[in-house]
Amino acid sequence: MSTVRCLISLPASRNWDLFQLDINTAFLHGSLDEEVYKKVTEGLSAPPGHVCKLNKSLYGLKQASRQWFARLLNELKSQGYNQSKNDYSLFVKRDSTDITIVVVYVDDIITTGSNVATISALKDHLHQTFNIKDLGLLHFFLGIEVSKIGDGYNLTQKKYTKELLLDYELDVTKPVVTPFPLNLKLTTEGDPYPNVEYWAACPTTRRSITGYVLLLGNSPVRWKSKKQPTISKSSSEAEYRAMSQAAVEVCTSASQANCVHTTVSRRIKAQPTLLHFSNSVRESVSHPECSD
Repeated sequence: MSTVRCLISLPASRNWDLFQLDINTAFLHGSLDEEVYKKVTEGLSAPPGHVCKLNKSLYGLKQASRQWFARLLNELKSQGYNQSKNDYSLFVKRDSTDITIVVVYVDDIITTGSNVATISALKDHLHQTFNIKDLGLLHFFLGIEVSKIGDGYNLTQKKYTKELLLDYELDVTKPVVTPFPLNLKLTTEGDPYPNVEYWAACPTTRRSITGYVLLLGNSPVRWKSKKQPTISKSSSEAEYRAMSQAAVEVCTSASQANCVHTTVSRRIKAQPTLLHFSNSVRESVSHPECSD
């Protein structure tokens, strides 16, 4: 999803449109590289001891998704799209001063670019090859509602959140900003932990929590809040673990952002990214940097 959020930030800054399309019965378009046999389908007649040999991929095969993506990859490459080395679901096509970007998630495709005619040509080719469903402008993708507002895009999971709450029969008529008091710590017995100033985040496992938010411009593209896999001996150690994980995500995001955002003007010189920390350990860290 970080690739999708990074992608959306590009048309937001360049005033491009985002389009979405869906491939009908995608897995049936995959080609098999090996011989695959199946039992005779119920209702069909065949001599005893005979089985069916598959000429095409079917839903339910373990290799169905892989074979479908391989077929789509070949079609995109035939139209001049290059697969990103940072994210294999990202494809970019450069043509003179124009650029077209495609992101694939199974059979859902998002595309944007500087030339609408190139996007239309891609849609026509995919429709002739696979039979697609053109969904027009992007409004909903993987549980995220996308709406264009002014000079940007607004992403929300309001619909998904409401459906999730209703599935568990939770009341959605009285929303609150914070369901629990801030800094509240609970044990497995459900009683509040008495010393809330003690540094370990979880009083039961004694493990701290890594939390970070990565911004691309003013837009958050990656975030995380999760218990650390091991117990730290001090708050400084826990914070250094969090800093290390954040630095890894910064380098990954920098590579993705460079691939998506600098393709129009080719590659620009990467600038170091500063990590900002919210605790006292930052006083002993001298200008942590990560460059692509």
